[in-house]
Amino acid sequence: MPCPPVATGLWPVRHSHPNTQTARRAVSTAHWLKRRGFAILPLGRYNPGVTRWFGGGFYVGLSIALLFALFLLWLWRPERQVRYHSEHLLSAIEHKSWLAAADFVAAEYQDQWGNDRARLLERTREVLRYLRGLRIEASNVAINIENRRGDWVANIKIDGQQDELMAAVKEQVNSLPTPFQLEWRRVSNKPWDWKLVRVTNPSVQLPAGFD
Repeated sequence: MPCPPVATGLWPVRHSHPNTQTARRAVSTAHWLKRRGFAILPLGRYNPGVTRWFGGGFYVGLSIALLFALFLLWLWRPERQVRYHSEHLLSAIEHKSWLAAADFVAAEYQDQWGNDRARLLERTREVLRYLRGLRIEASNVAINIENRRGDWVANIKIDGQQDELMAAVKEQVNSLPTPFQLEWRRVSNKPWDWKLVRVTNPSVQLPAGFD
């Protein structure tokens, strides 16, 4: 038989189950915290809408990260880096952005005309500074990659505002029977870190005494 209630004073007191007492303490504590400005999160309550939202957001973020990683792998392929570096170098020269052009040239640069890095940049500035409206076009582009080395080979033609100097330069450059070869080398473990180390064109001969 169940135990009869035990009277204390005027009111009977029944024994409470331990779980009930714990629940009452939790509710009392929650009300105490709420009165003092603390936010109470329903951690123990399952909310299917919130769960679905977080789950969907996770997979969307994961998909975006995966697409971005695939784009970087495509962008950092050696042949694409050699192509982009060559195009950006010619664009910098075309716009006479000499600081930008210098950033593409390796410190150990040497070419068939005896130019090192400093002399190449100096001669390029001196020759092109008087050409107005300079435009450089490359055609028949071919790219060869071998290990950490890449060759960009193309015919180059120039155009611009017509004057005697532009006419002379166009006659020399646009009539060349052989293409220019730009040799690039990857100088670090960074997939985008390529530098120009050599330029060749067997048909280009500097006049005697040119300095």
